Amino acid sequence: MQENKFLNRYKKNKFHNDGYLIIKNFINDNQKSHLLKELELATRKIKNKKIFDYGMVHNCFLHGKYLLNHLKSKKLRLYCDELLCKNSIIYAYQSSSIPPNGSNYGSRIHKDTPRFIEKYITNIGYILALTDFNSKNGSTEILPGSHKTKNPPSQEFFNKNKTTIQLKAGDALFFNANLWHRAGVNSTSEWRYALTINFCRPYMRSRFDFPRLISENKLEIPNNKSLKKFLNYDVRIPVNIDEFYLPKNKRLYKPNQE
Repeated sequence: MQENKFLNRYKKNKFHNDGYLIIKNFINDNQKSHLLKELELATRKIKNKKIFDYGMVHNCFLHGKYLLNHLKSKKLRLYCDELLCKNSIIYAYQSSSIPPNGSNYGSRIHKDTPRFIEKYITNIGYILALTDFNSKNGSTEILPGSHKTKNPPSQEFFNKNKTTIQLKAGDALFFNANLWHRAGVNSTSEWRYALTINFCRPYMRSRFDFPRLISENKLEIPNNKSLKKFLNYDVRIPVNIDEFYLPKNKRLYKPNQE
């Protein structure tokens, strides 16, 4: 079956009407195992439990080859192309794990973009469950259709009308970044692990300067067109006049970016 069969008209309409789409078994067990192991190791390195986003690992691609190579996924590029735009880039690539017996910054009612442009998507979110999401360990809670309104819902309205997203490890949730949502509370003794990537349009700016960050960390990047595009290599800004006048095939900001 061709991968584009995953994105039939029903799924596209559901995404645009409800603001979210669940994809079962987005990755296989082998990929899940490697990603989880690398994320567990990266999470253990977080020593300061007093930071407001405790449990969040920023720039996950720096923390393991599988976390980096996940960006080579043809399926991930396909969904971004179809749900957002071609040539989309990453705004932020982080974890959205919840510590044992607690909650964190993700547990407030929020959306993942400050912009609201009616009938126009600037960003989409992608949550990849690396452990099961259930009612005890902090399933994501969303307010279907709330991406269509600028005003935040009251806590009472959210609680009354929310949908709880229960995922199996390996499932993915794609959502309009204007969708109001929150992480639940983890009442178990184990971490609830997940990756979250915020994708944006290529004319926008990322949270970090990824190419510079990669260079400073002496990270070797695979020569993969989609991976480099996600990491902003096609939309770099010249820092001097010489870079501005580079030949077309060497320009830092490539032509024909949407």
